Amino acid sequence: MQDDLIPFIPFEKLRGRTLIWCYLITGFVYGMIRFGLQRVWSESGQNLLPDAVADLLFYAIFLVCISPILFRSRLSYKQLFGSCPAWATFRWYILWTFPLIIFSVVAIYLQYVLSHYLVPEIADWWFNARSTSLDSENLIVNVLNFTTIVLIVPIFEEFFVRGILLTRWSIKWGTPKAIFMSSLFFGILHTDIIGAFFFGYVMSILYIRTKSLIIPISIHMANNFIVLAGDIVERPMREVPQHETHIVLQESEALWLMALAVIIIPWAINIVWKNFPKESWRVPYFAEARYLK
Repeated sequence: MQDDLIPFIPFEKLRGRTLIWCYLITGFVYGMIRFGLQRVWSESGQNLLPDAVADLLFYAIFLVCISPILFRSRLSYKQLFGSCPAWATFRWYILWTFPLIIFSVVAIYLQYVLSHYLVPEIADWWFNARSTSLDSENLIVNVLNFTTIVLIVPIFEEFFVRGILLTRWSIKWGTPKAIFMSSLFFGILHTDIIGAFFFGYVMSILYIRTKSLIIPISIHMANNFIVLAGDIVERPMREVPQHETHIVLQESEALWLMALAVIIIPWAINIVWKNFPKESWRVPYFAEARYLK
């Protein structure tokens, strides 16, 4: 009986609300650091180095904040991350990156079009706020952003949201509600709430299906890399003239968006339908995931 309880012990000490408070406190400290760096380095308001440094420091501060909690919990990282999947499995699941990106793009533009008719000023601010702080003329900024966005963010977010919160909340509420709540939390962390929520939902399913956090981390890295590369290519074409107050979709772009929506939305509905969580599901840290087809 005692052996059956051993896997649960770390997550009795890893409380979700405590970890979220650590995240919020880190965000507050991050805000102050970013403001201070901008005051020092950005007299002209054009220097993006403070943002790049502050973004990197956010994860360093968050790690320092939660390290004592993780240490006291005696969490088994090997059990949480799982084994590295076979190359054939890895190659198959990494292809999920492309439909997930397409769904995110469709969701972003549909949200923008809808919100533009309701609150155009907020919609334009939200759409432009999605851009990364890239600076084609500053190598240091680009290297820092690549390191943060492509390498650090996927590891931290998958470990924190899918690994820790999903597992902890599955004990508290059951796996179905834990998948929903962790995906919602993940969505709130991003400007594209709908796309990020669906991404988080799929990553939760894949974590349970493959019994490995390596798959979600790898897909997350591939997703961020492709989005970052696309942002670099698209940035010169996306610049809005000073006299424009909103994003203008050309007729061909609108047709492409409609075509993608017709394809990708049924795909997303099918994914949710076929992988709708059941009460009998258990996260990989606690049990073999043999209930998924």
